[in-house]
Amino acid sequence: MKIDATKEGNAIVMSLKGRLDAAASSEFETSLSDWISKGDNNFLLNFTDLDYISSAGLRSILATSKK
Repeated sequence: MKIDATKEGNAIVMSLKGRLDAAASSEFETSLSDWISKGDNNFLLNFTDLDYISSAGLRSILATSKK
């Protein structure tokens, strides 16, 4: 999976490409957590180029949203 993140205004736009599965979910969650630790809390997740989201991928989205 490839993650492109850019700051646009007061939001972080994250575009994901490939597969958000068990192998990539920890990378995704770490990337989001890094932004959160810097004080950012507005995210726009672009899944247009995402081919697949597994239950582990969905779990990483939900777990990070609770932060």
